Amino acid sequence: MQKSVLLALLLGCVNLFAADTYSISGVITDAESNPLPGAHVFVNGTSRGAASSSDGTFIIRNLPPGNYTLNISYSGYGTEHNKIELPLSAPLTIVLKPVIYNINQIVITGTKNPKPLKESPVLTQLISSSKLAASGNMEIMSALENSVPGIEFSHGAYGSNISMMGLSGNYVLFLKDGNRLAGENNGNIDYHRLSLINADRIEIVRGASSVLYGSNAMAGVVNIITEPQIEDFSFDLLSRQTAFNTNLTEISAGIKNGELTSRTSYKYDHTDGYDLNDKPSDGRTMEKTTTHKWSQLFRWTPSHSFEMEASGSAYKNHVDASLPLRNNKLNDNLDMVIKAKYHINRNSTLEAVWHQDNYRIFEKDGHNTELQYDNIFQNARLAGNIKIGDHSRLTAGAEYLNEGLTAPRNKINERIYNDDWIGYLQQEAKITKWMTLTAGLRMNYNSDYGNHATWQSSAMIKKEYLSIRANLGTGYRAPTLKERNMEYQAPTSFPIFVFGNPELQPETSIYAGLSTEFSFDKLNFSFNIYQNSVDEMILEVMELYNPAESPAMIYYYQNIEEVKIRGLDFLFLWKPLPALIASGGYGLIHAEDQKKDRQLTGSRKHSGNINLNYKFDARFSPALNMQANYYGKMSRSIYDQFSGEETISQLDDYSIWKVLGSLNPLEQLTIQLGVDNIFNFTDKETFASFSPGRTVFVSVRLAI
Repeated sequence: MQKSVLLALLLGCVNLFAADTYSISGVITDAESNPLPGAHVFVNGTSRGAASSSDGTFIIRNLPPGNYTLNISYSGYGTEHNKIELPLSAPLTIVLKPVIYNINQIVITGTKNPKPLKESPVLTQLISSSKLAASGNMEIMSALENSVPGIEFSHGAYGSNISMMGLSGNYVLFLKDGNRLAGENNGNIDYHRLSLINADRIEIVRGASSVLYGSNAMAGVVNIITEPQIEDFSFDLLSRQTAFNTNLTEISAGIKNGELTSRTSYKYDHTDGYDLNDKPSDGRTMEKTTTHKWSQLFRWTPSHSFEMEASGSAYKNHVDASLPLRNNKLNDNLDMVIKAKYHINRNSTLEAVWHQDNYRIFEKDGHNTELQYDNIFQNARLAGNIKIGDHSRLTAGAEYLNEGLTAPRNKINERIYNDDWIGYLQQEAKITKWMTLTAGLRMNYNSDYGNHATWQSSAMIKKEYLSIRANLGTGYRAPTLKERNMEYQAPTSFPIFVFGNPELQPETSIYAGLSTEFSFDKLNFSFNIYQNSVDEMILEVMELYNPAESPAMIYYYQNIEEVKIRGLDFLFLWKPLPALIASGGYGLIHAEDQKKDRQLTGSRKHSGNINLNYKFDARFSPALNMQANYYGKMSRSIYDQFSGEETISQLDDYSIWKVLGSLNPLEQLTIQLGVDNIFNFTDKETFASFSPGRTVFVSVRLAI
């Protein structure tokens, strides 16, 4: 790995001495010749890019002669891919057209090869920065719930829990610019760590993605892609205030000076919390929480073919426990990424990454602070993306992942380790101008479980407005260190114990999906059907319970379930009027517990959402946004503490509606006023929803 990084550095530095270089300059406008300031221009296959100035002009310097492709993007407009040859005979004039669905948007998660969304053989759902801004979604949880049917978050005393395609957070892999996050509570990461202020887009790939991403990707991958710093100066301030003294404020400032760029960000998130009922022993309280996060990024581009990046963050989250037998918590995290990328030519790249992520949980009892959980990831990656001929591309990579865990609260008092050595290979071939095939293989050696292989294949047929995609692949998830080694007593008045199981076996799955997408100027819609079968699912299982002999409920992790998930979803984006955009979707999930012949508890069969955005043709550009989420009935399993018997209860369906108004008194200033849960729905008995009821919020954004 060290030799490969050194080689990339040396090759990149050679380009510093290239003698003949040229510039790309031009102007970016709309169809009416109005300049578009802040448009992004990237030279494909190089480290070069620029942002257009207030008059729409841009310039990109220090490129050798040759043929290039420019990727030009602007919020609300379609991305253009323009081919040019240097030296230019004259400055460029680039005209962008407004679109409701940007099928030319560059995506990367599905194949690890940057390509337009319309050409990705792996079905990828996109949440753009413009959609995030229009809908007022400032957090990853609300952004996903309001955009993707079948994704739902619930909240508990130890954090938020996701359900995706009928599976829990154990099976959803969250990435930040391709890097996985350490730390988990009940199978979920700490979602407060994720920030959206610098997010260019969120990419969601559903189903098994183990060829590229490995463990935890059986339900899908959520990848937050950061917007690059290419402006000479940028400043972004976003703040929202709502009920219960809830405030979310994020600030980001960036500069670019020649070959060097820097961006600094800060996040503050606080709520006083609330109780859904007055029962002092109820564990469903939304607790008082305060979060601070500092992030820093540096980037160096000494030549058109070489770039280096170093980034890191420090995070602290304080939770005030409001329930008996539970102490206050202090969570912290240190994260560091070093990345080098060498563009072998305009169609092939080599990338090396070192990532370390350390997440810890402390409990505070009075003046005493004790470490309860310490999880560290160290990940080294080397990946190559090589174009072979005119119609074929090879993606190959090698990874090393080391995980360490100390968890005194789980009786893991000495750090234990787990190593993974990984290699993967994926071939993409364009068979004809309308058919693309992809196939890949991933080999994984785990220090505890030995060798395992997963594979994935996909096919796409695209003709004019129609795209058909088919995916078939296998998934793999090794038991976590905690699932195998923990001994945990829950902080409840009645004794509940959870024990790990060193005999656990890895879970495997096979995923098949078929989607059809239609794209027109004012309408885009897609249908997707899939099946995901999971074998050897790991669950907490209660042992035979006899209150007379053992006055405690004892659970063990076991490979117990075989689950088959069949589903379909429908997504649409429609512009019926020049000022109105409607989007939404519906999801049907039948998650069958095959051993018990019933719907998998904790999953909903039906879910849906709709979003309407209307822009008025008036001063200050007023806009009105309405969102509605529907959550179908859900079954829940409950064990009686006196008899140990399991009962299944049905939680009622419900819907949550939100309305939001926006004004732009200045070009750089946006003010939003909204009402969440406008019909004041609450559930104080079964907690199907953790919403506190109707709340009013106001947000301000200043972007320069």
